[in-house]
Amino acid sequence: MNNREVNGRKVLLKIRTGSHLYGTTTEKSDEDFIGVFMPNPEDLLGINRAEDFDLSTKKSNNTRRNNKDDVDTTYYSIQKYIRLLLQNNPNILETLFVSEENIIFMDASIQELFLNYDKFVSQRVFKSFGGYAYSQKAKMVTKKERYQSLCIAIDWLEKEFVPHMEKYVGSFCINQSEADDLNKRIKYYKGEKENCESFHKGMDLKLIYEKLVAERNRYGWRVKTNSFVKVGYDVKFGYHLFRLLMEGCELLNTGMIKFPLHDSILNFIHCIRNCEISYEELLHTYNIHNEDMELIFKRTQLPKNPDQKWANQWLIDLQLQHIYHNVSEIRNITKYYQEKEERITCRNL
Repeated sequence: MNNREVNGRKVLLKIRTGSHLYGTTTEKSDEDFIGVFMPNPEDLLGINRAEDFDLSTKKSNNTRRNNKDDVDTTYYSIQKYIRLLLQNNPNILETLFVSEENIIFMDASIQELFLNYDKFVSQRVFKSFGGYAYSQKAKMVTKKERYQSLCIAIDWLEKEFVPHMEKYVGSFCINQSEADDLNKRIKYYKGEKENCESFHKGMDLKLIYEKLVAERNRYGWRVKTNSFVKVGYDVKFGYHLFRLLMEGCELLNTGMIKFPLHDSILNFIHCIRNCEISYEELLHTYNIHNEDMELIFKRTQLPKNPDQKWANQWLIDLQLQHIYHNVSEIRNITKYYQEKEERITCRNL
Protein backbone atom coordinates (compact mmCIF):
# COMPACT_ATOMS: atom_id res chain seq x y z
CA MET A 1 0.00 0.00 0.00
CA ASN A 2 1.14 3.55 -0.78
CA ASN A 3 2.27 5.07 2.52
CA ARG A 4 1.65 8.59 1.18
CA GLU A 5 -2.06 8.19 0.44
CA VAL A 6 -5.13 6.41 1.84
CA ASN A 7 -8.51 6.43 0.11
CA GLY A 8 -7.50 9.46 -1.93
CA ARG A 9 -6.30 11.44 1.09
CA LYS A 10 -2.81 12.58 2.03
CA VAL A 11 -1.13 10.51 4.73
CA LEU A 12 0.64 12.55 7.38
CA LEU A 13 1.84 9.69 9.55
CA LYS A 14 2.12 5.92 9.60
CA ILE A 15 3.73 4.07 12.50
CA ARG A 16 4.01 0.52 13.76
CA THR A 17 2.45 0.03 17.19
CA GLY A 18 1.48 -2.91 19.39
CA SER A 19 3.96 -5.62 20.32
CA HIS A 20 6.58 -4.38 17.84
CA LEU A 21 6.60 -1.01 19.59
CA TYR A 22 6.46 -2.41 23.14
CA GLY A 23 9.18 -5.00 22.54
CA THR A 24 6.88 -7.94 23.28
CA THR A 25 6.88 -9.66 19.89
CA THR A 26 6.86 -13.43 19.52
CA GLU A 27 6.90 -15.66 16.46
CA LYS A 28 3.07 -15.50 16.51
CA SER A 29 2.79 -11.71 16.74
CA ASP A 30 0.73 -9.83 14.16
CA GLU A 31 1.51 -6.29 13.00
CA ASP A 32 -0.38 -3.19 14.11
CA PHE A 33 -0.25 0.17 12.38
CA ILE A 34 -1.77 3.55 13.16
CA GLY A 35 -1.90 6.27 10.55
CA VAL A 36 -3.07 9.86 10.34
CA PHE A 37 -4.46 11.47 7.20
CA MET A 38 -5.40 14.95 6.10
CA PRO A 39 -9.05 15.15 5.05
CA ASN A 40 -9.57 16.43 1.53
CA PRO A 41 -11.36 19.76 0.93
CA GLU A 42 -14.73 18.06 0.50
CA ASP A 43 -14.30 16.41 3.93
CA LEU A 44 -13.50 19.76 5.50
CA LEU A 45 -16.23 21.77 3.79
CA GLY A 46 -19.01 19.26 3.21
CA ILE A 47 -21.40 17.38 5.47
CA ASN A 48 -19.73 13.99 5.04
CA ARG A 49 -16.80 13.73 7.44
CA ALA A 50 -14.06 11.14 7.10
CA GLU A 51 -13.07 10.25 10.68
CA ASP A 52 -11.19 6.99 10.28
CA PHE A 53 -10.51 4.05 7.98
CA ASP A 54 -10.09 0.48 9.23
CA LEU A 55 -7.93 -1.42 6.76
CA SER A 56 -7.28 -4.46 8.97
CA THR A 57 -6.95 -7.81 7.24
CA LYS A 58 -9.07 -9.59 9.86
CA LYS A 59 -12.45 -8.33 10.97
CA SER A 60 -13.07 -8.04 14.71
CA ASN A 61 -15.94 -10.55 14.63
CA ASN A 62 -13.81 -13.37 13.19
CA THR A 63 -13.76 -16.29 15.61
CA ARG A 64 -10.02 -16.52 16.09
CA ARG A 65 -7.14 -14.54 17.48
CA ASN A 66 -4.84 -12.59 15.21
CA ASN A 67 -1.82 -14.49 13.95
CA LYS A 68 1.51 -13.50 12.40
CA ASP A 69 -0.09 -13.09 8.98
CA ASP A 70 -2.67 -10.55 10.17
CA VAL A 71 -2.20 -6.80 9.90
CA ASP A 72 -4.30 -4.34 11.91
CA THR A 73 -4.24 -0.89 10.33
CA THR A 74 -6.33 2.11 11.33
CA TYR A 75 -6.05 5.59 9.89
CA TYR A 76 -7.47 8.58 11.77
CA SER A 77 -8.22 12.03 10.42
CA ILE A 78 -5.93 14.68 11.85
CA GLN A 79 -8.90 16.22 13.72
CA LYS A 80 -9.82 12.95 15.41
CA TYR A 81 -6.16 12.21 16.15
CA ILE A 82 -5.79 15.56 17.94
CA ARG A 83 -9.02 15.01 19.90
CA LEU A 84 -7.81 11.61 21.09
CA LEU A 85 -4.42 13.05 22.04
CA LEU A 86 -6.14 15.73 24.11
CA GLN A 87 -8.14 13.00 25.85
CA ASN A 88 -4.83 11.24 26.62
CA ASN A 89 -6.21 8.11 24.98
CA PRO A 90 -3.60 5.40 25.72
CA ASN A 91 -3.48 3.86 22.24
CA ILE A 92 -3.02 7.29 20.65
CA LEU A 93 -0.93 9.14 23.24
CA GLU A 94 1.78 6.48 23.13
CA THR A 95 2.25 7.20 19.39
CA LEU A 96 3.95 10.49 20.35
CA PHE A 97 6.85 8.45 21.72
CA VAL A 98 7.22 5.88 18.96
CA SER A 99 10.79 4.67 18.43
CA GLU A 100 12.47 5.66 15.18
CA GLU A 101 12.56 2.14 13.76
CA ASN A 102 8.76 1.97 13.99
CA ILE A 103 8.12 5.16 12.02
CA ILE A 104 7.04 4.03 8.55
CA PHE A 105 6.35 7.52 7.26
CA MET A 106 6.15 10.99 8.81
CA ASP A 107 5.28 14.06 6.79
CA ALA A 108 7.32 17.16 7.61
CA SER A 109 4.11 19.07 8.44
CA ILE A 110 3.39 16.87 11.48
CA GLN A 111 6.87 16.77 13.01
CA GLU A 112 6.18 19.85 15.14
CA LEU A 113 3.42 17.92 16.89
CA PHE A 114 5.88 15.30 18.10
CA LEU A 115 8.38 17.89 19.24
CA ASN A 116 5.63 19.37 21.44
CA TYR A 117 4.40 16.15 23.06
CA ASP A 118 4.37 17.94 26.42
CA LYS A 119 1.43 20.04 25.19
CA PHE A 120 -0.70 16.90 25.38
CA VAL A 121 0.55 14.83 28.32
CA SER A 122 -1.41 15.81 31.42
CA GLN A 123 -2.91 14.52 34.64
CA ARG A 124 -5.66 12.98 32.51
CA VAL A 125 -3.20 10.11 32.10
CA PHE A 126 -4.26 8.88 35.55
CA LYS A 127 -7.86 8.28 34.53
CA SER A 128 -7.22 7.24 30.93
CA PHE A 129 -4.43 4.72 31.46
CA GLY A 130 -5.76 3.63 34.86
CA GLY A 131 -9.26 3.31 33.40
CA TYR A 132 -8.10 1.25 30.44
CA ALA A 133 -6.12 -1.01 32.78
CA TYR A 134 -9.20 -1.48 34.97
CA SER A 135 -11.32 -2.32 31.91
CA GLN A 136 -8.80 -5.02 30.93
CA LYS A 137 -8.97 -6.44 34.45
CA ALA A 138 -12.77 -6.33 34.43
CA LYS A 139 -12.92 -8.15 31.10
CA MET A 140 -10.47 -10.77 32.34
CA VAL A 141 -12.40 -11.36 35.58
CA THR A 142 -15.84 -11.30 33.96
CA LYS A 143 -14.84 -13.64 31.16
CA LYS A 144 -13.34 -16.14 33.58
CA GLU A 145 -16.25 -16.11 36.05
CA ARG A 146 -18.92 -16.00 33.37
CA TYR A 147 -17.57 -18.99 31.48
CA GLN A 148 -16.94 -21.01 34.63
CA SER A 149 -20.42 -20.29 35.97
CA LEU A 150 -21.97 -21.38 32.68
CA CYS A 151 -20.09 -24.68 32.88
CA ILE A 152 -21.19 -25.16 36.51
CA ALA A 153 -24.83 -24.41 35.70
CA ILE A 154 -24.86 -26.71 32.66
CA ASP A 155 -23.25 -29.55 34.65
CA TRP A 156 -25.90 -29.09 37.35
CA LEU A 157 -28.73 -29.15 34.80
CA GLU A 158 -27.29 -32.22 33.07
CA LYS A 159 -27.02 -34.01 36.38
CA GLU A 160 -30.36 -33.01 37.94
CA PHE A 161 -32.78 -32.43 35.06
CA VAL A 162 -31.62 -33.41 31.58
CA PRO A 163 -32.22 -37.16 32.12
CA HIS A 164 -35.81 -36.36 33.16
CA MET A 165 -36.50 -33.98 30.27
CA GLU A 166 -36.56 -36.84 27.80
CA LYS A 167 -39.69 -38.21 29.49
CA TYR A 168 -41.69 -35.07 28.68
CA VAL A 169 -43.17 -34.36 25.27
CA GLY A 170 -44.26 -30.82 26.14
CA SER A 171 -42.64 -28.21 28.35
CA PHE A 172 -40.68 -29.06 31.46
CA CYS A 173 -40.96 -26.03 33.75
CA ILE A 174 -38.90 -25.15 36.81
CA ASN A 175 -40.30 -24.09 40.16
CA GLN A 176 -39.07 -21.03 42.08
CA SER A 177 -36.64 -22.98 44.23
CA GLU A 178 -35.00 -24.52 41.17
CA ALA A 179 -34.87 -21.10 39.48
CA ASP A 180 -33.16 -19.61 42.56
CA ASP A 181 -30.60 -22.44 42.58
CA LEU A 182 -29.85 -21.82 38.91
CA ASN A 183 -29.49 -18.05 39.35
CA LYS A 184 -26.98 -18.60 42.16
CA ARG A 185 -24.80 -20.58 39.76
CA ILE A 186 -24.93 -18.04 36.93
CA LYS A 187 -22.74 -14.93 36.81
CA TYR A 188 -22.82 -12.16 34.21
CA TYR A 189 -25.36 -14.01 32.07
CA LYS A 190 -26.65 -11.79 29.26
CA GLY A 191 -28.33 -14.14 26.84
CA GLU A 192 -28.60 -13.89 23.07
CA LYS A 193 -29.93 -10.31 23.03
CA GLU A 194 -27.11 -9.09 25.29
CA ASN A 195 -29.53 -8.05 28.03
CA CYS A 196 -29.07 -9.18 31.62
CA GLU A 197 -31.39 -12.04 32.44
CA SER A 198 -32.40 -14.11 35.41
CA PHE A 199 -34.44 -17.29 35.47
CA HIS A 200 -37.79 -17.59 37.21
CA LYS A 201 -40.63 -19.97 38.01
CA GLY A 202 -42.48 -21.40 35.02
CA MET A 203 -39.67 -21.17 32.47
CA ASP A 204 -39.09 -24.16 30.23
CA LEU A 205 -36.01 -26.08 31.38
CA LYS A 206 -35.35 -27.41 27.90
CA LEU A 207 -35.19 -23.85 26.57
CA ILE A 208 -33.00 -22.73 29.48
CA TYR A 209 -30.59 -25.59 28.91
CA GLU A 210 -30.34 -24.91 25.16
CA LYS A 211 -29.71 -21.19 25.77
CA LEU A 212 -26.96 -21.84 28.31
CA VAL A 213 -25.24 -24.39 26.09
CA ALA A 214 -25.38 -21.98 23.15
CA GLU A 215 -23.93 -19.22 25.36
CA ARG A 216 -21.09 -21.47 26.52
CA ASN A 217 -20.33 -22.60 22.97
CA ARG A 218 -20.11 -19.01 21.73
CA TYR A 219 -16.95 -18.60 23.77
CA GLY A 220 -15.31 -21.10 21.42
CA TRP A 221 -11.66 -20.27 20.75
CA ARG A 222 -11.60 -17.60 23.49
CA VAL A 223 -11.47 -20.21 26.23
CA LYS A 224 -9.95 -23.12 24.37
CA THR A 225 -6.46 -21.65 24.32
CA ASN A 226 -3.76 -23.52 26.22
CA SER A 227 -3.21 -20.50 28.48
CA PHE A 228 -6.86 -20.25 29.55
CA VAL A 229 -6.99 -23.95 30.30
CA LYS A 230 -3.74 -23.75 32.28
CA VAL A 231 -4.18 -20.58 34.38
CA GLY A 232 -7.91 -19.91 34.00
CA TYR A 233 -7.70 -16.42 32.54
CA ASP A 234 -7.04 -14.69 29.24
CA VAL A 235 -3.35 -13.79 29.34
CA LYS A 236 -3.83 -11.09 26.70
CA PHE A 237 -6.04 -9.13 29.09
CA GLY A 238 -3.51 -9.90 31.81
CA TYR A 239 -0.42 -8.44 30.19
CA HIS A 240 -2.26 -5.44 28.74
CA LEU A 241 -3.60 -4.37 32.14
CA PHE A 242 -0.09 -4.59 33.56
CA ARG A 243 1.46 -2.72 30.60
CA LEU A 244 -1.09 0.10 30.82
CA LEU A 245 -0.45 0.61 34.53
CA MET A 246 3.31 0.74 33.96
CA GLU A 247 3.00 3.18 31.07
CA GLY A 248 0.67 5.37 33.14
CA CYS A 249 3.11 5.43 36.05
CA GLU A 250 5.99 6.36 33.74
CA LEU A 251 4.02 9.19 32.15
CA LEU A 252 2.98 10.60 35.53
CA ASN A 253 6.58 10.37 36.73
CA THR A 254 8.50 11.61 33.69
CA GLY A 255 5.97 13.01 31.22
CA MET A 256 6.95 10.52 28.53
CA ILE A 257 7.26 6.81 27.65
CA LYS A 258 10.41 5.12 26.41
CA PHE A 259 9.99 2.33 23.84
CA PRO A 260 10.70 -0.51 23.85
CA LEU A 261 9.46 -0.95 27.40
CA HIS A 262 11.85 -1.46 30.31
CA ASP A 263 13.26 -4.97 30.75
CA SER A 264 11.52 -5.42 34.11
CA ILE A 265 8.14 -4.80 32.44
CA LEU A 266 8.97 -7.05 29.49
CA ASN A 267 10.08 -9.85 31.83
CA PHE A 268 6.81 -9.78 33.77
CA ILE A 269 4.78 -9.70 30.55
CA HIS A 270 6.81 -12.68 29.35
CA CYS A 271 5.94 -14.55 32.57
CA ILE A 272 2.23 -13.77 32.11
CA ARG A 273 2.29 -15.03 28.53
CA ASN A 274 4.10 -18.21 29.59
CA CYS A 275 1.42 -18.93 32.21
CA GLU A 276 3.91 -18.49 35.05
CA ILE A 277 1.70 -15.95 36.87
CA SER A 278 -1.39 -17.30 38.58
CA TYR A 279 -4.74 -15.55 38.45
CA GLU A 280 -4.47 -14.61 42.13
CA GLU A 281 -0.90 -13.33 41.75
CA LEU A 282 -1.86 -11.19 38.77
CA LEU A 283 -4.74 -9.55 40.64
CA HIS A 284 -2.45 -8.95 43.62
CA THR A 285 0.14 -7.33 41.33
CA TYR A 286 -2.57 -5.18 39.77
CA ASN A 287 -3.68 -3.92 43.19
CA ILE A 288 -0.11 -3.04 44.19
CA HIS A 289 0.68 -1.09 41.02
CA ASN A 290 -2.73 0.57 40.98
CA GLU A 291 -2.00 1.93 44.47
CA ASP A 292 1.47 3.03 43.29
CA MET A 293 -0.14 4.90 40.42
CA GLU A 294 -2.44 6.74 42.83
CA LEU A 295 0.55 7.82 44.93
CA ILE A 296 2.49 9.00 41.86
CA PHE A 297 -0.56 10.91 40.68
CA LYS A 298 -0.68 12.86 43.95
CA ARG A 299 2.84 14.19 43.43
CA THR A 300 3.02 14.44 39.64
CA GLN A 301 4.29 17.67 38.08
CA LEU A 302 2.16 17.26 34.94
CA PRO A 303 -0.32 20.05 34.12
CA LYS A 304 -3.91 19.36 35.05
CA ASN A 305 -5.09 19.54 31.43
CA PRO A 306 -3.48 19.48 27.97
CA ASP A 307 -2.79 22.75 26.17
CA GLN A 308 -5.95 22.73 24.10
CA LYS A 309 -5.44 26.28 22.85
CA TRP A 310 -2.04 25.40 21.35
CA ALA A 311 -3.37 22.17 19.81
CA ASN A 312 -6.39 23.92 18.31
CA GLN A 313 -4.30 26.67 16.71
CA TRP A 314 -1.78 24.17 15.37
CA LEU A 315 -4.61 22.18 13.79
CA ILE A 316 -6.20 25.28 12.25
CA ASP A 317 -2.88 26.42 10.78
CA LEU A 318 -2.17 22.98 9.33
CA GLN A 319 -5.59 22.70 7.68
CA LEU A 320 -5.48 26.25 6.30
CA GLN A 321 -2.11 25.50 4.78
CA HIS A 322 -3.51 22.32 3.25
CA ILE A 323 -6.49 24.15 1.78
CA TYR A 324 -4.20 26.87 0.39
CA HIS A 325 -2.05 24.28 -1.38
CA ASN A 326 -5.17 22.62 -2.77
CA VAL A 327 -6.82 25.82 -3.99
CA SER A 328 -7.23 24.35 -7.47
CA GLU A 329 -9.35 21.55 -6.02
CA ILE A 330 -11.42 24.10 -4.11
CA ARG A 331 -12.00 25.94 -7.38
CA ASN A 332 -13.15 22.73 -9.04
CA ILE A 333 -15.66 22.13 -6.24
CA THR A 334 -16.87 25.73 -6.45
CA LYS A 335 -17.19 25.48 -10.23
CA TYR A 336 -19.23 22.28 -9.87
CA TYR A 337 -21.75 23.94 -7.56
CA GLN A 338 -21.90 27.09 -9.70
CA GLU A 339 -22.72 25.01 -12.77
CA LYS A 340 -25.28 23.04 -10.77
CA GLU A 341 -26.97 26.27 -9.65
CA GLU A 342 -27.06 27.52 -13.23
CA ARG A 343 -28.74 24.29 -14.39
CA ILE A 344 -31.40 24.62 -11.68
CA THR A 345 -31.99 28.27 -12.63
CA CYS A 346 -32.42 27.35 -16.30
CA ARG A 347 -34.96 24.65 -15.42
CA ASN A 348 -36.98 27.10 -13.32
CA LEU A 349 -37.12 29.57 -16.20
